[in-house]
Amino acid sequence: MKSSIFLMTSYTEALPMVILEAKSCGLPVVAYKCEGTMELVTEGYDGYLIDNENSELFNEKLGNLINDFDKRSIMGKNAMASCSKFYPKAISQLWMQQIELL
Repeated sequence: MKSSIFLMTSYTEALPMVILEAKSCGLPVVAYKCEGTMELVTEGYDGYLIDNENSELFNEKLGNLINDFDKRSIMGKNAMASCSKFYPKAISQLWMQQIELL
């Protein structure tokens, strides 16, 4: 893999699967805050969430990751770990719990 950071520049999303795909590859995420990204990225843990249209802060956080290999590596490992709750096995267990409640 040649990528080391994932950028999400959309201002609106539902649940961007591409973020989960990037995180599963160990990429920290820099994204604008919107409904879908806020559910998938934990600020400072596996990426950065930026207020919409704050391109200055977006560029600053991107620069931080570009220039800090250790931070990028740690956040990438955190990204892989945090996306595991969306794996099919985890989701199917949640569905089974809901069905059992019926």
